[in-house]
Amino acid sequence: MLEFFIASGFLNAFAFTAIFFFVLLSSPQKKLNQLYALFSLAMACWGISYVFWLQSDNYGSAMLWTQIINFCAIFIPVFFSHWLLAVLGVEGQKKFKNFLFFSYAASFFFSAFAFTPYYVKDLAQRMFFDYWPVPGVLHPYFLAICWGFIVWYPIWELFKACRSSSGYRREQLKYLLLTVAIGFGGGLTNFLLWYGVSALPWANISMSLWGAAFLYIIFHYRFMDFNLILGRVGIYLASLISIAAYAWTYFIFRDAVQGRSYILSMDILFAFGAVALFNFLFNFFEEVAGKYFYYTYYNLKQKAALLSEKMNQMIDLEELSDFVVESLAQAMAVKRSSVILRSVNQKNFYIEEISGFLPGEIEPFLENQKEFINFWFKKTKKILVGEEITLTVDRLEAGPEKETVKEKMLALKEDMDKIGATALMPFFVEEELIGFIIFGERVGGKFYTFQELEVLESFAIHASVALNNSLAYDQLAKNKAELEKFNKLVIDRELKMMDLKSKIKELEDKIAQKA
Repeated sequence: MLEFFIASGFLNAFAFTAIFFFVLLSSPQKKLNQLYALFSLAMACWGISYVFWLQSDNYGSAMLWTQIINFCAIFIPVFFSHWLLAVLGVEGQKKFKNFLFFSYAASFFFSAFAFTPYYVKDLAQRMFFDYWPVPGVLHPYFLAICWGFIVWYPIWELFKACRSSSGYRREQLKYLLLTVAIGFGGGLTNFLLWYGVSALPWANISMSLWGAAFLYIIFHYRFMDFNLILGRVGIYLASLISIAAYAWTYFIFRDAVQGRSYILSMDILFAFGAVALFNFLFNFFEEVAGKYFYYTYYNLKQKAALLSEKMNQMIDLEELSDFVVESLAQAMAVKRSSVILRSVNQKNFYIEEISGFLPGEIEPFLENQKEFINFWFKKTKKILVGEEITLTVDRLEAGPEKETVKEKMLALKEDMDKIGATALMPFFVEEELIGFIIFGERVGGKFYTFQELEVLESFAIHASVALNNSLAYDQLAKNKAELEKFNKLVIDRELKMMDLKSKIKELEDKIAQKA
């Protein structure tokens, strides 16, 4: 029976160690990833300590690992709660700042006593466990504050956010709420025996299953990008395995020619060959992984580099707009798209290029939303994803304009849904919005990943410059045409005047002759 709980601790340690590295490989600079990595690290250390504690064969060893387990358990709630508040977009609000300050202060306070009898008083026989911890005087307070208030208050906020949200955002929060409740509910069963309740922590093994399911949910619903992580891990593993096979083959051959004078030269060639081979294999497996793990992102990255180079060679506005729409539609796997540009007087938007949409759909949308789109893009300079508008509304800073902006954001979401638009990507030149592109539905209903949006934002900078140059050239061409037209009118007028003067002169001469 004891082996079952040892195995559960090992599974928990393995699962959360893997999650820790997966998360760090995906945008480690992002705060959400950093917080979740800290939570995963605390869980992994807790799982490893759990295994060593149950395998201890003497009191001293068991006490040490018990104290380490409980030291890790102190930080699990606060790291997770901080991550959850960041996901909800409320961590910057005053009451939640105060909550986080209290949570970290309480956690560090309890951690100072983790290796003292105030926290774990003793070890005693509990059922078939030889060294089960007996709570010290501070432990009930720790349990009530850290695994009570610090964990369940953010979960309550998650529940409220789930009830008040709708659509895609509701799906995100619903599954998040379900897995969080199951995960921490299972973790709490470890504390029953502490207080004399004869109930084995069977739910402990659910922690690893919860970790895997929870990881899938937060990546599937675009809290983070799971496919890219797996792809990058696969690339490194495949490259290292291939190099290991290369080294194994070389050393077998080396043993066969042992004692020959050219072995040193072979070793040098092997070392240089390994470096060159790893670079080749990495690029090869990156291309393969791009097709199977994160094809859209990989394809977009390749396309964006090509587009940026080709756009610099285009000056005709119609040709450039058509090229941008067609290329991005293929790279992003979108069914419909349209380039919208700003008129010269900066008052209205007009359709420059359209693919899949109908002008009768886009024109009312532009008329209804032109002012707010201009306001929002100038404020954020970020791609607006339709699925995330509800989340954006939740994160609006408190102020007199909040309700007005909220109302207009929701109206924008409604209008985007009507025409089937999934995202709007702005084009800026310095501080001026010169236009944007409307993306329609994606093939297979795919979500926009963090990495895709980063590549698109980088591409938008190059596209903005190219479009602005084309607009300037187009305006210059129009001005030239108008000037030529004006010159032609002037010349025609001059010719007519000359003809009229000639006729007048002839008439005057005839009159003079008759006189």
